[in-house]
Amino acid sequence: MGRRSEARRRLDMEVTCITGEIESFKTRQAFDIILCAHVIEHCPDPLAALRVLRRALRPGGVLLLVASKPHWCTALIRMIWRSKAFRADEMCGLLAAAGFKSVAAKGFRVGSPSRTSMGYITKIGGGHDHRDC
Repeated sequence: MGRRSEARRRLDMEVTCITGEIESFKTRQAFDIILCAHVIEHCPDPLAALRVLRRALRPGGVLLLVASKPHWCTALIRMIWRSKAFRADEMCGLLAAAGFKSVAAKGFRVGSPSRTSMGYITKIGGGHDHRDC
C-alpha cells in the first residue's frame, strides 16, 4: 500500500500529495490541512513559500510545519545541501509576516528530532490571535 493510500485509510479523508517548488504552486482548491515537513529550509525565499502555503489554506485551515533548527547535525546537512535552519523566534516571525495569526511552536520530545527539528502549528482565522513562540 502506498503512503497516500495508507494516509487516506488511517485518516479517513481525501489526501492530496503535491511535489514541486512551493513558490510556483498554484491551485484553485483550498486545503483543510497542509503538512510541510523539512521543505521550507530548502526554499530560496522561505517567506514567499509560506505565503503560498497560506493562500492554499481555506479559512480555518491548519498548516503543520516542521523545520530544522540550529544544531551541529543540521550544520552538516546545511553544508552539504545548502539548506537553512531556523530558531523558533525566526520561524515564528516568518509565519507572522506570511499572515498566519495563530502560531504554536512545539518541540519533539524524544529522538534526534528533539535536537534537530521544531514543529509549528498554525491556523488561518476562526479565533483570536495567539502566539506561544
